[in-house]
Amino acid sequence: LATRFVEMQRQSILNRPIRRSRANVENLDVEYEREQARLRAKTDAITSLEDDRKVELFGTPEQIASLRSRRYAEMEEQLQRKVEVKEKEKEADVVLAQQWTEQLEQSEAAESEYQLAKRDFERQILEENLKLIEYKRQMERLQRDEEIEAERTHHEFARRFGSSLR
Repeated sequence: LATRFVEMQRQSILNRPIRRSRANVENLDVEYEREQARLRAKTDAITSLEDDRKVELFGTPEQIASLRSRRYAEMEEQLQRKVEVKEKEKEADVVLAQQWTEQLEQSEAAESEYQLAKRDFERQILEENLKLIEYKRQMERLQRDEEIEAERTHHEFARRFGSSLR
């Protein structure tokens, strides 16, 4: 009994096997490179914006026209990407709608198949119940006929031997 109790006890956390953890692995170099790339991207964006502002304020008409055409091209590019994203979303919606209709058709087919099977099962049960009812009536008729026959033989016996045998 004592050994069973020891086996059933919860194991101690101190007895668990030691697993190597990745929490203490240092990735200083990788993190430093990521941070430097983020800072470079941010600095590049700020300097590009400053350069564009300088051209807007102090640039020649040709530089201003070039900047406007570049911005217009960027806007067109962005609109094109937006249209592409909407088209992809519409395609995804069409695919999703097709999947839903297929699933709905499958579930309706399964439901109709289930209903047919259920109807068939209920018909079989009904037929069995009708057979049982007919069997019960037949047994009642046989029992009633046997009772009538027994009563008739009793009356026949009483008529023949009208007096008691004592």
